[in-house]
Amino acid sequence: MKNKSLPEAIKNELFSNSLDISIDYTELIIDSNLSNEILKDIPLVKSIYASAKIVGSIRNFYTTKKILTFLKQFQMGNIDSDKLEKFKNEFNENESYSGKVINLIIQMNDRFIDASKSKIFANLFINYINTNIDWSELITLIYVLDKIQPSLFEVMHKYFTSGLVAHNPIISEIHESLCFSCGIGYRSGTAFWINILGQKLYAFGIAESFTS
Repeated sequence: MKNKSLPEAIKNELFSNSLDISIDYTELIIDSNLSNEILKDIPLVKSIYASAKIVGSIRNFYTTKKILTFLKQFQMGNIDSDKLEKFKNEFNENESYSGKVINLIIQMNDRFIDASKSKIFANLFINYINTNIDWSELITLIYVLDKIQPSLFEVMHKYFTSGLVAHNPIISEIHESLCFSCGIGYRSGTAFWINILGQKLYAFGIAESFTS
């Protein structure tokens, strides 16, 4: 059987719930020969490998893990059934919209160095479908996610769950610099704050990754 194109394979997999969610896809060993028994029969993986052979880039093999991580988190997510159905209808009926969604999934998972960002990206996408954020906010938060240092995820989790905000000792000078560099931190007098972008990134993306 001919392999489907990568966009088509992701489009089919998005709502299929066919992935084994008991597997930590970030820990799998993936090689250029597709020798992993768990992965070799997944159509999406075959499509990614076919693309990798065409462009000759080993980066696409690592992208496999990130896309699988994204899809697993998405399929595990708590999405309102009515809102999901509305999203599916637009996705299936509007080719321009579905193309925009699929391109975003491919491009951002390809860009991320750390697979944990793919998981957070899926959480943001779930909150977009649940209408907690709109498309413009989703894009903005994804760009912040792309820039953020992954070590900040746990720091932000402790920051928002500690009960201390402005003068939180969890935030070191290095952490402040990292927050400034990705646009989520600012100082007001002697107090350091995480701004609304950082608050939304945590609430709609990072927080769920600590409970799933």
